[in-house]
Amino acid sequence: MKIALHVHTSLYSICSKTTPEEMIREHITCGFEAMFITEHDAIWSKSELKKARKAFPEIKIFPGVEITLFHPESLSHLLILGAPDDDYLYMASPDQVIDAAQADGYLTVLAHPYRYEDSNEMLQRGIYPDALELRTNTHNKEQGEKSEGFATEHSLKLVNSDDSHCLNDIGNYWIETDDPVEHPRELTEAILAGKYGCEMLA
Repeated sequence: MKIALHVHTSLYSICSKTTPEEMIREHITCGFEAMFITEHDAIWSKSELKKARKAFPEIKIFPGVEITLFHPESLSHLLILGAPDDDYLYMASPDQVIDAAQADGYLTVLAHPYRYEDSNEMLQRGIYPDALELRTNTHNKEQGEKSEGFATEHSLKLVNSDDSHCLNDIGNYWIETDDPVEHPRELTEAILAGKYGCEMLA
């Protein structure tokens, strides 16, 4: 399965000018079989997901979120892949968010950890998600190498994702797995078992 892990739309992410319909349609065109909608600090409602799934049965559409975690002197962006409701948005600390997500079986991914000087601050504090983003449209090769080094040292997984905000972002970076993913927890199982590959355009 070709899966997009990090997708923004104009519905809730002000950084995107692309509608959900446009974003989903282009993922289908690019051969994706599943995608996670990860708006900034907002989670699609069950009715919004149901409407999208009915309109686009060709692709599996899963919920998620990119949470902004503020620290005294910095911030980090954490993906919760499968988050079905707003509960995660009101948790007090990165530790609490990660513990809750892992207990629920949802994959936690630190987005673009070396994009900014302090965006990996939670790692320096010893707070580790399940995975780090390796390459994305906003995380270049050099930054990806830093992710790879840290992940290797601390036995964390690495994933590629488009971090898509517009149509041109789609299909540059993704993951693939031979395991069927009918529920977000099955993605978590596949990633933690290492049964996937990080893919990118040549």
